[in-house]
Amino acid sequence: MIRFLTRSVLVALTIAFVVPHQTAVNAQALTQEFLDLGYQLEVLGPITGLPAPYGGLSIKASEPDVLYIAGASFSANGVIHTVPLTRDPGTGRITGFSGPSSLFAAAPNVDGTVLFADNGTLIYTRFPSNALGQILPNGTTLTVGLTDSGVQPSPGCMAFVPQGMPGAGGLVLASYTVNKIMNVPYTFDAQGFLQPGWSGPPITLTVCNGPEGIIHVPAGSPGFAVHSMIMGCYDSGFLLIWDVDAQGLPILASGRSFIAPAPYTSGTAFDPVTGDLLFSTNGNPSRLVRVSGFNNTTGIGETSAGPLFELFPNPSDGLVRVKLNEPAADARLEVFDPTGALVHEALLGGAMDQVVDLRTGRSGLYLVRLSGQGRSAVERVVVE
Repeated sequence: MIRFLTRSVLVALTIAFVVPHQTAVNAQALTQEFLDLGYQLEVLGPITGLPAPYGGLSIKASEPDVLYIAGASFSANGVIHTVPLTRDPGTGRITGFSGPSSLFAAAPNVDGTVLFADNGTLIYTRFPSNALGQILPNGTTLTVGLTDSGVQPSPGCMAFVPQGMPGAGGLVLASYTVNKIMNVPYTFDAQGFLQPGWSGPPITLTVCNGPEGIIHVPAGSPGFAVHSMIMGCYDSGFLLIWDVDAQGLPILASGRSFIAPAPYTSGTAFDPVTGDLLFSTNGNPSRLVRVSGFNNTTGIGETSAGPLFELFPNPSDGLVRVKLNEPAADARLEVFDPTGALVHEALLGGAMDQVVDLRTGRSGLYLVRLSGQGRSAVERVVVE
């Protein structure tokens, strides 16, 4: 009941008034450990046109300059909007928004997760209706209840465990109201909708009240010696890190703080271009926050499974060599320019090397995606 009241009071405050200098009052701060490791946190600000409170968010590798994000979250008027992003031409980092948000779809009760499955289905958690909302690429929608899967009401967030990590491909879901996290078996039906099965034994999150926004972090970034998970704890007011077990679930004894304080955190996602962490807040005010310092998270939002290929030279004068590290007979190559436009695509037909000529394009950070044999990976190259 306390968590329901917390959200009710929050919505009332958001609607009723705006407190001057509220950004300073509700500021997020990295812990000293991660400041010392070189991580940086920047508030990108509120999003014009997106109704508060904010919720889950996602960026597709195939649309690197479009943010999908929930607004009016955990209410019957919930929506998902698209937001055009601006990036630094040198680093590729998101610096802001090039225009107001636009309605993508109605999403009643959308909460802390908005993500795309590998088949293109958009899935979002619904609170307090204990269900998953789903939208196919053709716009067809479906709501699937979770009660028959053994999930206690109601979900705050979910994530597919990325390839290359323990429990890869599994669905991890956390219940906001009872502070539990579990694996949920699933299949996709002929239309492309996710159908959940009976959940595995839940883990009680003893130090995380109101789990919101799960993101898995592969080993290798500073401070992440092993495969890990970051999760927002909405009612506790911080983001925590755990090592993960063989199912991609948190090992509770390994918990440590990442961002504290972090009031009213909601959705989380990795930027497929830079590997930066993005998270939303749905407190007063709602806003988008970026954390840089990760070095190997690109592609986590979609299927990603290690060093599938390499690019060189990098930086490049525009002639970029793509070298596969293993055969992929059905490999498909796609290249996106700094604006997010698709500027080259090809089927490699078993070839292990290809040279892409980008000399007539603009300079800046390019996104290169290679997919084949059920895998995909994303790399970046700077064209000078």
